[in-house]
Amino acid sequence: MQQPQQAKNAWRVLFLLFLANMFNFFDRTIPAIIIEPLRMEWDLSDFQLGLGGTAFTVVYALAGIQLGAWLTLARVARSWVGAWRSGVALPR
Repeated sequence: MQQPQQAKNAWRVLFLLFLANMFNFFDRTIPAIIIEPLRMEWDLSDFQLGLGGTAFTVVYALAGIQLGAWLTLARVARSWVGAWRSGVALPR
């Protein structure tokens, strides 16, 4: 028995959301993993490590805001959403 096309597309979307969540988790976990080797190699204090974490967070947030603004101005977000909807809706 074959699944309807919509059910197949739902599994694809679920897989893409899973990958996005996994990469988000790794992106935020890696700094916590490498903090002790950094402390030992460069002889950093807790304050210096805290400044590094703060700088990472600020740059991450500012980059997200800037990229969002660029996408909105270029109307790329709307065209990507339209292309995504068309691609999901098309029968294969």
